[in-house]
This record gives sequence, structure tokens and C-alpha cells, in this order.
Amino acid sequence: MQKILLLVVAILAGLGGWYVGSWKGRDAIQALDKAKDLGQQAEAAQAKTQKALDKQIADLTQQFQASQKKLEDEHSQAKAEFATVLAGRDKRIADLGKTRSVTQTRIVTLEASAAQPGVSAEERARLQTEIDRLKKEVDDQKVLIAGLECSKVAVPAELLAPMRRGQP
Repeated sequence: MQKILLLVVAILAGLGGWYVGSWKGRDAIQALDKAKDLGQQAEAAQAKTQKALDKQIADLTQQFQASQKKLEDEHSQAKAEFATVLAGRDKRIADLGKTRSVTQTRIVTLEASAAQPGVSAEERARLQTEIDRLKKEVDDQKVLIAGLECSKVAVPAELLAPMRRGQP
């Protein structure tokens, strides 16, 4: 009977060990399942965040490209306007040169008229006033022509540096 009792105790001990072991195993299995769930949630959150970031990058890229195109269009327009101004400048220099030549010829003619012996003092004073006005006009035209021709000369980089606003 003692052997039967020992056998029953051994069987009960085995069943108790199996039960306790399986209980601990259930905790581990539950913890593993919980960890898997958390991992899947983290992967889903990461995928959602990645998708949002990809969309944001696409939007920013599109905005940058639109801004870049706008700047390029403005630059092209400014270059075209500048070319038009330069073409107008050359024509204006030529026109001013012709006007100055005509004015100088007119001055020579008026001086010759004022130098003639039969001209009254009053007429000579009026002619001299006109000559002085025309000489001032010629001087103004010379200054304007010189200024327009000066724009053809390249400007040193040191003078342009403050105007670049951080551009290379």
C-alpha cells in the first residue's frame, strides 16, 4: 500500500508540476502574443508615419519645383526686359549723338550769325542767350551719352557683392 500511496503521490506531484509548468507557459505565451500585437501596432504606426512623410516630401518637392519654375520664368522675363533695355540704350545713344551733332551745327550757325557786322546788340544778346542754352543742352547730352555708354562696361564683382543678398 505504501507503494500505491507513493505512486499516487508521484502521479499527483507530476500532475501538479505539469499544471504549474503549463500555467507559467501560458503566461509566456500570453506575453509573447501581447508582444506580437504591440509589434504589429508599431509596424502599422510606422507604415502610417512613413506614408505621411512620403506625402509631405512629395508636396514639398512639388512646391519647390513650382517655386523654381516661377523663379526661372521671372529670370527669363528679366533677361528679356534687360535685352530690350540694352537695345533701346544703343538706339538712344545713336539718336542723342545725331541730336548733339545737329545742335552743334546750330550753335556754329548762330555764332556765325552773331559775328556778322550788321547785327544789332539786342539781336546779338538774343543769339548769345540761344547759343548758351544750346551749349548747355549739348553738355547735358554729352553727360547722358557718357552715362549710357558707361553701362556697357562690366562692373567689378566687389561692387556687386552687397547686392547679391547671399547668392554665390
